[in-house]
Amino acid sequence: MARSDRVAVRTTIRGTNTGGVPWLGVPANGRQVEIESISMYRVENGRAVEHWGQNDVGRLMMQLGAVPPAPAAQA
Repeated sequence: MARSDRVAVRTTIRGTNTGGVPWLGVPANGRQVEIESISMYRVENGRAVEHWGQNDVGRLMMQLGAVPPAPAAQA
């Protein structure tokens, strides 16, 4: 989506943990992961000159097994 000098991009990234994530202490475990992110860009003369973004890192860490899943909400 674009308007004026701003462009928004929403992405979904899917993959399999085959190499591990050493800086999180997570070994390769074959787990499937899927996270979403959104990026906003400011464009000037056809080039991105600023970027703001948000990734669902918490969900990724839970899927990798780096942190325990959030407890289920109780009604």
